Amino acid sequence: MNSSRIKENNSSWWKSEYEITNIDGIEFIVQMKGGGRSEYDPLKYKIPKKRPEVQSGQLEIAPHIAFSRINPDNHEEILQFANTWGLLGLRKTTTYSDINTVSEIFDKHNVAIEIHKIDDLYKNKNKPQGERDREPVIVFQEAIRKYKELINKIGNEYKDVGFKKGFRSKKELNKYMNEMIRIEDKTRNVPKKHKKRVEDIFTKKGQTLIPFLHLNEILKDVHPQVFPDIVNHSISKGWRFDSLLSAIYLRLTMDWEEGKEFIECTWRKCNRLFIPNRKDNQHCSDSCHNNDKTDRANQRKWLEEALSEFNSHSQSKIEQLFNSLIEAGYSGKVSILDEIRKRLY
Repeated sequence: MNSSRIKENNSSWWKSEYEITNIDGIEFIVQMKGGGRSEYDPLKYKIPKKRPEVQSGQLEIAPHIAFSRINPDNHEEILQFANTWGLLGLRKTTTYSDINTVSEIFDKHNVAIEIHKIDDLYKNKNKPQGERDREPVIVFQEAIRKYKELINKIGNEYKDVGFKKGFRSKKELNKYMNEMIRIEDKTRNVPKKHKKRVEDIFTKKGQTLIPFLHLNEILKDVHPQVFPDIVNHSISKGWRFDSLLSAIYLRLTMDWEEGKEFIECTWRKCNRLFIPNRKDNQHCSDSCHNNDKTDRANQRKWLEEALSEFNSHSQSKIEQLFNSLIEAGYSGKVSILDEIRKRLY
């Protein structure tokens, strides 16, 4: 253990330069030839005092924030994340190193693949040593969806259910959680045709607990560790993780524990997750704030135009139509008035 590693309390992660390439009909994120490596600590970050000027600035704050903002269907955004923070280290996670789990992901998307050894999927033996790591785009996408789903369910539904108020004591809560874990373990081997019936047995509170099972599954790959601090003659504590994904989940959990909260940017053409620097900040960037302000001013003008043109109809009906179009993503006076005209006549 060298002195530089002793100073760092947490495991480090590495990143390089990547591209997406098709190998035998499957898309992989692979390291580019000759791409260098650099290490960093994915747990260390600070919410900036000022929000970024543009949306892309959120990508550079921390990996657990950047990961929450990826559109899983956008290859360019996936690649941008990889080139900023590295591969997820899926091969080293309990969840995505399981052949059955990975096979189910491919089956779900109707992609035929035979996996005999998990290393055959995540390692390209035809590449030089140091450039063999790769990750299937389809599994990377699944990891994104699971993460975003978890943030939504624990961060939003968890509060809506009033989960903490639903149990009179910590003992009662632990008993209920253990029962849910036992039921969830049993349902893993239930035939698909009966699975829905078993899931229906779960109460709303029980359903709310299920995301915690996934969270804890990923956190199995995280462990506390201690280092000797030679300079100060003491012991420092930190975290050991074998994958970026487990570090992302750990940092997310630490943020929740610290009272930090993910919210959606309120500009209707963004709606991406971020952690606000202040409670009154509802936009992930200055550009979103300005765009939202302009958009709302335009909406007021468009509504006035609509009420004026269709004054033979009730105001409430026009307002209801107008708001439904705004929610559906319509923009611009001409397109909105045209659509209202179609629906009225």
